[in-house]
Amino acid sequence: LSSLKERVAEFNENYCNQNESALPPISQPFSLSLDEDGAMEDKSRDSADAITTIAKHTGGESLDLMICINMIHISPWTATIGLFKTASEYLHRDGILMTYGPYKVNETAVESNLSFDTNLKARNELWGVRDLEKVKEVAEESGMVLDEVVEMPANNLLLVFRKK
Repeated sequence: LSSLKERVAEFNENYCNQNESALPPISQPFSLSLDEDGAMEDKSRDSADAITTIAKHTGGESLDLMICINMIHISPWTATIGLFKTASEYLHRDGILMTYGPYKVNETAVESNLSFDTNLKARNELWGVRDLEKVKEVAEESGMVLDEVVEMPANNLLLVFRKK
């Protein structure tokens, strides 16, 4: 996370708030702990703590964009449910949630991702390469639609969801 924070600061310095640039600065990234109820911090189940944490980082403003990289496959399914609940709560209408990582499509994937799925489940039975269709269902239940699927290197996908 510290490397990402440095890159955001560098981007803001070089490209945002310049006289010739109309780009607003990007907010610093922060991590969240997620369960089926949404965001939680410091392993506290008190949702007021999570709201305070998110509000602290966002200034209480709704968000234009959330990015989640390599989380869905290496966490319990409940974290994915919480991710979409949190995105639905904090993104403004037409706000974007991008997720990146390996996915199965129609319950299958390339051999390397199927092997990775087996490896993940051996390490923790709650982990695994998720079915794109099931992720899409959770998104829809949270008031989001899948706008785009982008093929990425190493057999990963970038999924672009938009809040309705």
